[in-house]
Amino acid sequence: MTNTNEQIQAAHEDMERAVAWGRTERDYEDLRRFVERRIEDDEQALQGGLVGNPFRSMAECEAKRSLFDACDTYPTDEGERTLKILARIYRFHPNYESAWAK
Repeated sequence: MTNTNEQIQAAHEDMERAVAWGRTERDYEDLRRFVERRIEDDEQALQGGLVGNPFRSMAECEAKRSLFDACDTYPTDEGERTLKILARIYRFHPNYESAWAK
C-alpha cells in the first residue's frame, strides 16, 4: 500500500512542477532532447577530426555535457534556463524552436 501512496504522491508532485513551470513535460523533454542531440553531434565531429582545435572542442563538449547532465529530467526553472542557454548555441539548426529563445 505504501508503494501506491508513494506513486500517487510522486505523480502529484510531478503535476505541480509542470503547472508551476507553465509548460508541459513534453516541451521540456523536447528541449532536453534537442540539446543532447546537438552535443552528440559536436562529440561526433570531434571524434571524426572535423574540428579546428580538438583540445578546445573537447573541453567545450565536456562543459556542455556537464551543464546538460546537471539539468533534471523533469521541468524546473533552473533546468529550463540552462537548457535554453545551451540551445541558443544551436539557434541556426533547422530543429531549433524559436520558443526556446524566450
